[in-house]
Amino acid sequence: MRKEILSILIVAVIVLGVILYFAWAMPSAPSFPAPNTQPSSASSSSTNLMISGGQPTLPTTTVTIGNTTIHAEVASTDTERDDGLSGRSGLAPGQGMLFVFPQPQNDGFWMKEMNFSLDILYADANGTIVTIWPNLSPSTYPQAFYPISPAQYVLELPANFAAQNGIVVGSKMVIQ
Repeated sequence: MRKEILSILIVAVIVLGVILYFAWAMPSAPSFPAPNTQPSSASSSSTNLMISGGQPTLPTTTVTIGNTTIHAEVASTDTERDDGLSGRSGLAPGQGMLFVFPQPQNDGFWMKEMNFSLDILYADANGTIVTIWPNLSPSTYPQAFYPISPAQYVLELPANFAAQNGIVVGSKMVIQ
């Protein structure tokens, strides 16, 4: 009985140590140019209405992929990236959320507390799209979806938006 309790305590200490290590080792300030915090007068009404569901909107930026322009909220802190679009009711066409990481990594995304389907695009540090997960349903939770190679930017868009706009792996994402 003592050996079992000791084994459980050792495993618990190791797990706690690993959790604390990763919580402490993860940098929180991204090296990404500051997004526009004040939308232009031409887009202010669509920016304020672009995502509904009771959560405040984040600073926005414009992302261009080929001839397609996307107005995206920018999630650049750990808390913003953790919350993402969870609990929101939807995205309008041409709207999205851009997740910015301090450096390229292989973070997975899941559909926890999502109320609508998404396309998830992963881009490397140069803005080249390396992976597209199309039309992900909330029912896929708790499965996580990972990039094929390290990504510094992740763009969530309405389901099927990438295919409808000719966005493919290898397309270049330009963030303004």
